[in-house]
Amino acid sequence: MRTPAPDERRVPVPDRDPLTWAESSQEGEARESRDLVVGALIFYTILGGVGVAWIELARAPVDWYRLLFGPQPLPSVGLGLAAGCLMVVISRILSLWQPVQRLIRQFVVVFGKISPRAALLLAVSSAIGEELIFRGAAQPWLGLWVTSALFAIVHVPLNRHFIAWPIFAFGGGLIMGSCAEMSESLIAPITAHFTVNWLNLRAIGKAASSL
Repeated sequence: MRTPAPDERRVPVPDRDPLTWAESSQEGEARESRDLVVGALIFYTILGGVGVAWIELARAPVDWYRLLFGPQPLPSVGLGLAAGCLMVVISRILSLWQPVQRLIRQFVVVFGKISPRAALLLAVSSAIGEELIFRGAAQPWLGLWVTSALFAIVHVPLNRHFIAWPIFAFGGGLIMGSCAEMSESLIAPITAHFTVNWLNLRAIGKAASSL
């Protein structure tokens, strides 16, 4: 048999130079993060649009300023901030529970090293979209408890590692729904929802960066 020449015995290597593999990985993560944010923005825009249409059909004519900001906007924002921080504290305490630890690990896998800007966009869009349809449209019709149960049901995951998520969603629904009723506004639950999502997404991003 003919002995292969030295240049014929080279081990196949990837198309890209090994020195650029890390750069390629970072580009892939950035692209996935952009895709996640764009998809979320589209989804929550549609969700919010459905909520607006539902409100218009059910309450016409609608005083949108009153609905969004209530009789006392600043105290309503303060109430939302307090409620959001309370939910974050509760989630930190419950993180000692094994199912919640699994939930956090799965979120780290899904979101990865999410950037502060992406976290901000996700927190804003989810807070506005979900609160418009649940606390703005559904709760006046279904009531606090049924709406909170529905909010939990739509968070029921296909992945068993996320099984603690609907439990959080039900408790959060009760708290945010109570904020809506106490403040007579949507700005309070929107602020609470944003606070929870923003702080938790930032914590997830930091956890992913430390791996």
